[in-house]
Amino acid sequence: SFLCKKDFALLLITKCEVGGTLEELARMVLSGVIKDHQLEKLLDPRRPVDVRRLAFDSKLCSVGCGGALADLPSGPSLDYSRVFGANCEIVVGYVPIPVSMVAPLTLNGQSVPMAWGFGSS
Repeated sequence: SFLCKKDFALLLITKCEVGGTLEELARMVLSGVIKDHQLEKLLDPRRPVDVRRLAFDSKLCSVGCGGALADLPSGPSLDYSRVFGANCEIVVGYVPIPVSMVAPLTLNGQSVPMAWGFGSS
């Protein structure tokens, strides 16, 4: 019997998971065999970010902006399994934001802990 496009993609991904490379998966995204927003459903939580970064860097290189994601952190300090399904799609990294404490903060006569985030650099 014939394989539908989804089954074919799953077969290719299984091959890539066993012995393939991130580059092979990135080529599959670039060629449309796999949609970039489906990677989290098909791979372990960390690999989609690496695959997407390679695919997007290839696209950015074609318009003279290769390496644009190089300074955007994507390392293992973020648990990407917590991001999946949390209204954040097509993740390629994260932005660390400094957080400080506001203290003492009194609200209705009680001391309340509060953190303040700084979004500007």
